[in-house]
Amino acid sequence: QPVHFSSSILIILRIIRPYLLSVVGHWILCFYYAIMGAKSLLEIQQKGAIRVENLMTIAASKLFCGVAQEEVAALLASANARWRSCAQGEVILLAGSRARDIGVVCAGEVYVAREEITGERSLLARLGAGELFAEAYACAGTTRLPVSAIAAQDCQVLLVDAQSLLAAREPVAACARVRENLIRILAQKSVLLNRRLTHLSRRSTREKVLSYFAEQAVRQGNPFTVPARQEMADFLCVERSAMCAVIGKMRAAGEIAVEGRKITLLPQKGASKA
Repeated sequence: QPVHFSSSILIILRIIRPYLLSVVGHWILCFYYAIMGAKSLLEIQQKGAIRVENLMTIAASKLFCGVAQEEVAALLASANARWRSCAQGEVILLAGSRARDIGVVCAGEVYVAREEITGERSLLARLGAGELFAEAYACAGTTRLPVSAIAAQDCQVLLVDAQSLLAAREPVAACARVRENLIRILAQKSVLLNRRLTHLSRRSTREKVLSYFAEQAVRQGNPFTVPARQEMADFLCVERSAMCAVIGKMRAAGEIAVEGRKITLLPQKGASKA
């Protein structure tokens, strides 16, 4: 009877052994990454680069979405990450400088601009908390930045060395998630750029505005909400005054109804009902 009992125990142990190993292995890894995360937190705090209280903000950004704070700390420690507090108008990344860092807006707003030969700046994008800037140039291996990143208001940003971040191998799941997030962000910006090019290919300001309004009506329904006038003008690469004049003429002609930022496309006489 004891022999049969021992044999039964051995059979049960053989069955549950893989499960026990996986559970034990999982907890060992969790303990390891917790220790490494705490060590990384201490390291970055001692360096004065990133405060521990900023880690929650960083972990909530699009780049680190879905990654535990301890794992974020381990990644930042190996990716030469730097925390910067910038005053309004301060240049964060200057056109012509080395394209090395991925910028993460943690608080405030940053705008990306191109420096014209005349000395003027053309606004290309305005980014809020959680969004990225300069990531395409850093990942593409571009030697020099063709654009500048400037604080639109008092802000806090994280700068991460792109090559160090992409070369990281531990923690495995966190590294995979960050790469997945980065690919998604780049893809979404590519789609947005294609949408913008559709409008910019129109010749006149009126055609650009009509193209933009038609797209928004499809995306949001009619009526729809548009950004502030200056932001919309920057997006369409037109003068704000000229764009507002076009919108005013369209309103007077009964083509649209305007209530602040809410626009309604009105049916036109003679338009096909099909």
